[in-house]
Amino acid sequence: MLGKVPSTELQDTLRGIKGVSAVVFDGSIGKDLVISAERAGVKTLVAMDSKIKPTDTRLNLLTMSSF
Repeated sequence: MLGKVPSTELQDTLRGIKGVSAVVFDGSIGKDLVISAERAGVKTLVAMDSKIKPTDTRLNLLTMSSF
């Protein structure tokens, strides 16, 4: 576990680290975050909601509606 990172810094943080399997955050999954997560090798994004369709990425996207 990395710890708490402000959502405004999440994309920059992902660019600087490798080996992250999942990211959980209180926000909405957007295109830029998906791109950063894919490049960082993240497998799963968990968030409140998503502006991205699960079929538009190779990531596993989980939102409140998933539960």
